[in-house]
Amino acid sequence: MYPYNNTQYIKRTEVPFYSDRLNKRIQDYTSASRLIEYMTSKDDSLIDYSLNYLLAKSYQEKLLFSISTERDFNTKQFSTVTLTDSLIGVITSFKKINGDDQHQQQQQYSLEILNDTALLAKIIAIFRNSILQKPNDQIIASNPTIVITLLEILYSYLCFRSSFSHISTSTSSCTPFDKLFNQKTFHINSSTSKHILEIFSKILIGIHLNPLPNEDVKNSNNEGNNEENNNNNNTQDSSNTTTAATTNSNQQEELNFKNIYEFDQVQFLVSNHNDSGTPVLKSLPMKSFGKKLLKTLEMSIYTYDNDDELLACLETMEILLKSKRNRLLFEETLLKPVYDQFITETITTITTENNNNNNTTLSPTATTDNDGTNENNNNSTTQNITNLSIQTELINDIIDKNANLISRCVELLGHSNLNIQNLALTILLRLSKSSQKLRIMICHYPSFIKHLVNLLSYKTTGEHLEISKKSVNIISYLAKEPLNLPLLIPYETSLAHVALTDNPNSDSITNILVRFEHFINNQQK
Repeated sequence: MYPYNNTQYIKRTEVPFYSDRLNKRIQDYTSASRLIEYMTSKDDSLIDYSLNYLLAKSYQEKLLFSISTERDFNTKQFSTVTLTDSLIGVITSFKKINGDDQHQQQQQYSLEILNDTALLAKIIAIFRNSILQKPNDQIIASNPTIVITLLEILYSYLCFRSSFSHISTSTSSCTPFDKLFNQKTFHINSSTSKHILEIFSKILIGIHLNPLPNEDVKNSNNEGNNEENNNNNNTQDSSNTTTAATTNSNQQEELNFKNIYEFDQVQFLVSNHNDSGTPVLKSLPMKSFGKKLLKTLEMSIYTYDNDDELLACLETMEILLKSKRNRLLFEETLLKPVYDQFITETITTITTENNNNNNTTLSPTATTDNDGTNENNNNSTTQNITNLSIQTELINDIIDKNANLISRCVELLGHSNLNIQNLALTILLRLSKSSQKLRIMICHYPSFIKHLVNLLSYKTTGEHLEISKKSVNIISYLAKEPLNLPLLIPYETSLAHVALTDNPNSDSITNILVRFEHFINNQQK
C-alpha cells in the first residue's frame, strides 16, 4: 500500500538525461560501436542486419560515417576499426602470400574481394547513397581500402564486358583493353557499376593523382645527378643506386596493380574479434591506382551504351581533367603510346659562337636528344630547337587500330543527347590544352573538324550556345599548330559563313580566319 495514492512514481532509466546534443552523440556512438561489432563478428545474421540498417539509413540520408570510436584515442598509438573499415571488411580480406612472422619486411599481402552479388550490391549502394551527405565523401576518399576495392570491382567488370566488343580484339599492342583471361569477374549488374562511377565522380575531388606515372623515376634521376655533380668519385655508385631504386619502384607498381602489397603498405587495426588485428591499406598506391583508374574510365566510355551510364563516366572523366596534372597523366598513360607512332620529334642543336667584336655565327650541328641552352668556356651558346613531323600515310591505319578516349569522344559528338555532346566537347577541349602533340593528334581524327563546324551552326540559345562556344575554342587551340592548318583551311568557307551570321562567336571565328590567311600568304611566298 503506497502512502500517497494520488502520486505518480517515475522510474529512473538506465541512461540519464543530459542534453539533446549529448544524448544524440551517445546514441550515435553506441549505435556505431554496435554495428562495428556486428560486422566484424563474422556472423552472417548480424552482418545482414547491420547492412540492412545502414542501407535504410543511407536511403533516408541520415547515415554519417564521421561517428567513430577512434576519435577518443590517439590514432598513431591506438588505431581501431571505424565504421567504414568494418563495412568494407565484410567483402575484403588480406591474405598473406609470402614471408613469415620472423621476417616481417618480406611479407606480402594479397587483397581478396568476396564475389557475392547481394553483398556487393548492398555495400556499393550504401556508399553511393551516403556520398550525398557531408563529410561522407571525404571519409570514403580518405579510406584507401574502399577506393581500391571499388576500382578493382569496376575494372574487372569492364574487362569482362569489353571482351565482347570487337574493339577489344585489336591486335595492336597499344589497345587500351587488357585481355586478362585470368582476371576475376565480379557478379554485378550495370546499375551497380554505374553506382561505382557515381561514387568516384564525388570522391575524386579529394584524391590527388601523381602528375606522371614515372615521376619517381625522374626524381631518382635528379637525385643521382646531384650526387654526381657534388662528388665525381661516386658516379658509378650513384648510377647503380638510381637504377636499383627505379627497378624496385617498377616492381612494386606491378605488384600493386595486381593488388599485392608489401608489409609496410598494410596497417593492422585493433579489433575485438581478431587478435592479430584487422588489416587495411595505409595509403593509396598512386602510380598503380592512377594507371588502373584511367584504363577503367577509358573502357567505360566504350562499354556503356545507356545514356545514364555514359553520363556517369563522362562526368567522372571531366572532373579529373580539370587538373593540369591529371591531364598530363591522361596523356602519358593513354594517348602518348598512340601519337608516338606517327608524330616524330627532331631536336636540332644550334651553336652560337661569340667573338670579341660581339658578332655571332650560327652553325647547326648533329641532331641530339638534349634539351635546354648551355654555355661553354669558348664563349659559345648551344640552343636546342624541336621540330615535329607527321607520317601522314600511317595516321588512319594507326587510329583505326588504336581505339581510345579521343576517338570515342569524337564519336559522341554526334550523339542525340546534348548533355553527352557537351561533356565530350569539354573533355576534348581540356585535352587540347595539354600539349602540342596532343593538339596535333586530336586534329587528325577523321570527321572531327566536320563535327565542330556542324556544331557551330546550332541555334545560339540555351545549351546550344555553350556547345557552339566550346567548338570555337577547340578550333582556336588546334589552329595554333602549323601542322593542323592544312586540315583546317578546307573549312575556311564554312567558318566564314558562320562568322557572317549573328553568331556570338563571330569575333573568335574571324581571328581563326586571319590566322588561315597569314599561313596561306606565307606558303605562297
